[in-house]
Amino acid sequence: MKTENEAAPPAAVPDGEKKRIKKQITINIDQEALNYFKALSLQVDIPYQTLINCYLTECAAEKRELRLVWKKKTAAGKKTATA
Repeated sequence: MKTENEAAPPAAVPDGEKKRIKKQITINIDQEALNYFKALSLQVDIPYQTLINCYLTECAAEKRELRLVWKKKTAAGKKTATA
């Protein structure tokens, strides 16, 4: 017999409708990229964090490969890259 505190078994959900588990992270993002997503979020009325997640999820689903070109080292000895 179940007690009051026991959770009911999860209901069956079709594969395409399963809720994705999200992980909170901290990233450094260029101000220009952040401004782009913030402006877009105002146009479509979706939080910018959700838009960034949607874009990254789409990239992962399509297995997009980043075209990254390394530049020479800066005076501080750091490499810079452009995508």
